[in-house]
Amino acid sequence: MNCIYCQGKMLRMTAPFHIDRKGYHLLFDAIPDWVCSQCGKAYFSVQEFQTFISKHTPTPLKRGIMKIPAWEGI
Repeated sequence: MNCIYCQGKMLRMTAPFHIDRKGYHLLFDAIPDWVCSQCGKAYFSVQEFQTFISKHTPTPLKRGIMKIPAWEGI
């Protein structure tokens, strides 16, 4: 598989991902994905990302603090 930006070779790795939604900021340090060996662009598999999100739904604890289980993939 090649990168759509630079045509570099894609490697199976992990990459950080963050999202801001409904007043919450979620940051995941290492989500399994494909990363370009040349430019570093990350591509997430829709199926794998949906599986990750369904397994790691945040549980509110108190006043904006959330407990998020660790990723057990890769």
